[in-house]
Amino acid sequence: MRKTLAVPQEPTGSANVERTPKYTTVAEREEARIGMLTLLSAGIGFASGFIADALYRLIGIFTNLFFYGRFDPFATVSTALPQYNTLGPAVVGVPAVGGIIAGLMIKYGSPKIAGHGIPESMEAVLLNRSKIEPKVGLLKAVSAAVTIGSGQPFGAEGPIIQTGGAFGSFVGQRIRMTGSERKILLCSGAAAGMAATFGTPIAAVLLVVELILFEFRVKSLVPVGVASAIGAWMHVYLISSKPLFQPAAPISFGGLDSLPFYVALGLLCGVVGTALSRGLYETEDLLARLGLHQPWLPTLGGFAVGVMGFVVPQILGVGYDIITSILSGGLASSCLKILSYMQGYLTYHRR
Repeated sequence: MRKTLAVPQEPTGSANVERTPKYTTVAEREEARIGMLTLLSAGIGFASGFIADALYRLIGIFTNLFFYGRFDPFATVSTALPQYNTLGPAVVGVPAVGGIIAGLMIKYGSPKIAGHGIPESMEAVLLNRSKIEPKVGLLKAVSAAVTIGSGQPFGAEGPIIQTGGAFGSFVGQRIRMTGSERKILLCSGAAAGMAATFGTPIAAVLLVVELILFEFRVKSLVPVGVASAIGAWMHVYLISSKPLFQPAAPISFGGLDSLPFYVALGLLCGVVGTALSRGLYETEDLLARLGLHQPWLPTLGGFAVGVMGFVVPQILGVGYDIITSILSGGLASSCLKILSYMQGYLTYHRR
């Protein structure tokens, strides 16, 4: 009697899965490749550190060019401070010029660089299988450096998340892998860029898990955690060995008796944060109804920032030094100085 050999059935699932009976599901294959993903994430962490440092320096270079008319390749966010400029009323036009440049980059480069950076990364994960064009990451970094350097009060966290994520996505597109695996590399680049910018590896992982990763599994957390840790080490190596925000004196958070006050503070911050977010989107909708196109929309926003920056120069730029002043207890004195400046300005022009 002839014996018939059973032919093993090929696994069903994504077309990107290797056709071998070794893995029966896509999930098993991804779990088995956690070592490869971790090694790739480590390399992405190193690269994201250099990307963050480059963004820091680009912001400093453009700040010096726009506000002080000099080129300093060694300038950074911490050393180039726009609020000390001596341009006078001409400062009103500086953010508008930065808006024109950014608007032209959006119009002729890629419309995907418009926005905050984080929602665009979320969109890539949810709608485009974690694929981000390399030019989007490059243009986002340059446009962010131009707009922040021209005084517009944006932070570097959104751009570095999108740029670092774009680099991770680029690596994932060069290697045969599933969309889920590519998402891990995208999140590794985003977390590493965040950690390299602020030196906060744990916060970077938690932020990415909540906003982009959308899962809490070992196969995802290990590569992202490794990339974030390396990004934080790159912050110490390339940017600064000290915390980004350095209060003048140690901060005492009190004991358990102070806990109710922190609860109240958390609730208040939640209300203020919600109001700020809604106000932001309402303002975007209002400007969209004006019918303006690129590059005039960011130019209008830049002009509005310039007017406010002429009256209150402290709002220009990323404002990291202002945050340090607040942490040092200088908020009240800073507010008094601003009010005194405004009063003196109005008194002078009434004469």
